[in-house]
Amino acid sequence: MLRRFASVVAGGVLAITSYSVFVAAPAPAGPAPIIPKNTVEVTKVVKGENPGGSFEVVVTCESQKDDIIVLPFANAGPQTLVFPPEGGTKSVDAPLNSTCTVEETGTGGASTVEISGSPCVFKNEDLKESTPAPPIDNEGETCQVTVTNTFEPPAAGPQGPAGPQGPPGEVQPAQAVVSVARFTG
Repeated sequence: MLRRFASVVAGGVLAITSYSVFVAAPAPAGPAPIIPKNTVEVTKVVKGENPGGSFEVVVTCESQKDDIIVLPFANAGPQTLVFPPEGGTKSVDAPLNSTCTVEETGTGGASTVEISGSPCVFKNEDLKESTPAPPIDNEGETCQVTVTNTFEPPAAGPQGPAGPQGPPGEVQPAQAVVSVARFTG
């Protein structure tokens, strides 16, 4: 749309008008193309007794090429996923022709953390700017990443010295102590 403003001065009064001109290109024939949507699916697994902390996992995607189509749903920067103490599964959208890495920044105090399936590499080679329209019925790719936190029970400390040995034989009841109360005051 092109907008123009015009002004006219008549008898000391300024009049301002605006008008718009719409310029349109013909629409392509046939159904609208479906753009594929890549997804990074992160599953959080918790092993052992979690003391109750939550977990933060960061998904960062970087473009592999300069000649890709930029889509509005594409992951524009690092995205932080927060998981509850019991874990779960969450997803983020990933750009076309990108590499996404998954990193845990908040371990919840786990003794070990294992990440499998990262990095995710999405190669949508058939979607370059020179292509007149993206392919139809392409569902994109899904990369599954598992982040496992293991909580080990604390190791037992060193054993202390043995206590005194009791007398051998039968167990005898303790004798009652009887005394007169003394008041000092």
